[in-house]
Amino acid sequence: MPGQGDIALISCGESERFARLSGRTFIIDDGEILQGEVLDDVIVVGVVTHIIIALEVSDVPF
Repeated sequence: MPGQGDIALISCGESERFARLSGRTFIIDDGEILQGEVLDDVIVVGVVTHIIIALEVSDVPF
């Protein structure tokens, strides 16, 4: 179960989204707030533990 401020992958209906837990609400990546009865349909798929940032370096000669 995610803790306060954690980012989780949630399933709601037929879509999966990333959301941050804040109080008893989830704030999804587009800013929408999920709370109340909507949470009855939300399944926490997993909690984000690492974020990988791809770095492109165009001047590398290989």
